[in-house]
Amino acid sequence: IVKQVNDSIMNFYIKVKASTSDSEKQVREIFINGLSSENYLEAEKFESGILLNELVGRLWVLESERKAKYIKLKAE
Repeated sequence: IVKQVNDSIMNFYIKVKASTSDSEKQVREIFINGLSSENYLEAEKFESGILLNELVGRLWVLESERKAKYIKLKAE
């Protein structure tokens, strides 16, 4: 089982893609099931009806926003 743990969304997606030669549907399932709990909850909001690449992009944007907020709070 591939888990996100401390990987960024993009690194995790690359890891999942590299670890399997399964169909896109199976890659999607492995990716979503391996997400951190925070990202899994976000993915559930977007998941149905969008392509995996689009889901990864949306999660990347959210991840970037969270990091920016954390950096801003840490600087204060």
